[in-house]
Amino acid sequence: MDLFLNTLISEYRFPKKVTSKKIETGLKITGPEVRAMVHELREKGHLILSDSGGYSYTTDPKDAHTTLKHISERIRSLSRVRSSLETAMRKAGSGTSQMELL
Repeated sequence: MDLFLNTLISEYRFPKKVTSKKIETGLKITGPEVRAMVHELREKGHLILSDSGGYSYTTDPKDAHTTLKHISERIRSLSRVRSSLETAMRKAGSGTSQMELL
């Protein structure tokens, strides 16, 4: 993970981007592993940006608006899916309550 972070910081400062495929090939890891590393680094406070063009690093919070918008859209989408599944469960009479899912 240190190699990934250091490479982002030194080589891929916003607006320059690196694709997931290039990261996967360079580090010999899978796409889900790339996303897991990005997730962990973001949780630690690193401003790693992403969009359809790839990943980049920034120190300027203003650069993060597009990434935040994308994450917010994903949250809304997952919330709609969860709601639909809960409705389908109720209609099917599964008897499993919302609290049992948490």
